[in-house]
Amino acid sequence: MRTRRRSIVGVLGAAAAALLVVACADDPGGLGPSSRSGRPALATAADALPGTDVNAVGPSKVLLGSLAQVAMDVGKISVSADAVGTDNFPATIRVNKPVGATVKKVYVSSASTGFTGYVIPDGDVQIAGVPISWDLSTPSSISSTNHWADATTELSAAMNALPPGLNAVSYFEASNTYSIDGTILMVVWNDPAQLTDQTLVVMFGAQNIAGDNFYVNLAQPIANASDPTLRMDMGLGISYSYEPAGQYSRVEVNGLELSNCAGGQDDGQPENGALITVGGIGDLNTNPPSGCSESIGPRADDELYSLVPYLHTGDTQVHVFSINPSNDDNIYLAYFLMNVAGNVTTNPDGVPPTCAMTKSGTNASGQKYIEITVQDTKSGLTSIQVMQSTNATTVVPPFPPFTTSPVVVTATKINQASGSQVELKATDAAGNVTTCDPADVTLKIENSSRAAHATIAKIGASEHFIEVENDALGVSTVTAMVNGQRFTVADLASGEHRSIDVASAMHAGKNAIVLSAAGAKGASAWVLVHD
Repeated sequence: MRTRRRSIVGVLGAAAAALLVVACADDPGGLGPSSRSGRPALATAADALPGTDVNAVGPSKVLLGSLAQVAMDVGKISVSADAVGTDNFPATIRVNKPVGATVKKVYVSSASTGFTGYVIPDGDVQIAGVPISWDLSTPSSISSTNHWADATTELSAAMNALPPGLNAVSYFEASNTYSIDGTILMVVWNDPAQLTDQTLVVMFGAQNIAGDNFYVNLAQPIANASDPTLRMDMGLGISYSYEPAGQYSRVEVNGLELSNCAGGQDDGQPENGALITVGGIGDLNTNPPSGCSESIGPRADDELYSLVPYLHTGDTQVHVFSINPSNDDNIYLAYFLMNVAGNVTTNPDGVPPTCAMTKSGTNASGQKYIEITVQDTKSGLTSIQVMQSTNATTVVPPFPPFTTSPVVVTATKINQASGSQVELKATDAAGNVTTCDPADVTLKIENSSRAAHATIAKIGASEHFIEVENDALGVSTVTAMVNGQRFTVADLASGEHRSIDVASAMHAGKNAIVLSAAGAKGASAWVLVHD
């Protein structure tokens, strides 16, 4: 994940001019004349029926594979969620602030218009006069792009400055508004009116239109599903869906139909560049009737639901499935607000990423290198950080967030006569962390002593394989002293590769390995310590 540029300079000044207390209908629309002229060809062609693939662009690959957890907040909290989709400015997005509340978190997520392939640049979406920079971006299933940001630093001052009640906050799209379907703003409040702890889980990504799943795992089983105080609400964020026009998504919870009419432009306008809805302000968690139809319009389903009717005593997981029969809607956000306290994870994943050296060699420039393969096949990788790169150029290739595919990191030695060491920290979407720190040294016998020595310090216990790659004029023996235990690789032939496992001698934490080689003068071997 890249480092975001954060700034709150002028937030309070901008907020004073931009914040307005109003009573709002569920569809705020836009205010005033359009600040744009000349719609792109896609929007013009699609005006007769918004939300469809009129140019036959076709579906695109979903890299995330489903929605994945991006945030969790626990405590005496309440949540304000609203969306805005508009091609006309000035415009506003709503925030509901409880009496005495203060900001805990602010989350912003936007989706570009379907089948445009547009990527929304940092700063193009502005809330309360503050430009938003993205933490995560991913392709959707409808050839558009979804974006997510934890904007607490940028927007907390503006949100704290709001008076209690329903507020309208300025919203602006700096360019290409017809290529931005809209934005969802979530404010998590520290709310003194809450008597019990609430748990909020926010998920972001891109559901596959052909059918996809996501999960919420509970730290403890549901004690009593019939308890009248039990709460588990779910809100969905959907873009590029226009109703009534045969565009809808079917949503199932624990194998039972929750909605057959999810979608629509509830929080936007009936035109491309303004098609968005989220369950939140102005919506009720009364679920739509069985077999509901989008033919009555976007309000057939307000995308806010109670999942309590789908729960059973003893349940430890909620399974959500969605499918979009019209192949043109984008479910890209879900949130759960529940009075189930404590640790909640959305991925059935207690397994950390794997991180192992999978290749070593010499490149065309005569530089030795190693390849380290990092992978998480459960919830997917969110970051690979280079914590140390001593005498090495270490390159982490770009990869989509939450990828379950292998990511190959290359570390190339700078000074071939000296040792090198690399430390990587890999984190997956469930918060599991793996650290790997392979190291290498070249043992070369320079004089008549017929011996060479080197020490590799601060090696983690997981790096317990010692691999000897003997050179063309190779050493005859390599000895490793690991925490007082001796390991010997003897009778080595020139050019031979051999590996030993020293796990039995490794301690938790960091270790030191003292290496010695014996052989003729000028003999050398490349010794690698790895997972």
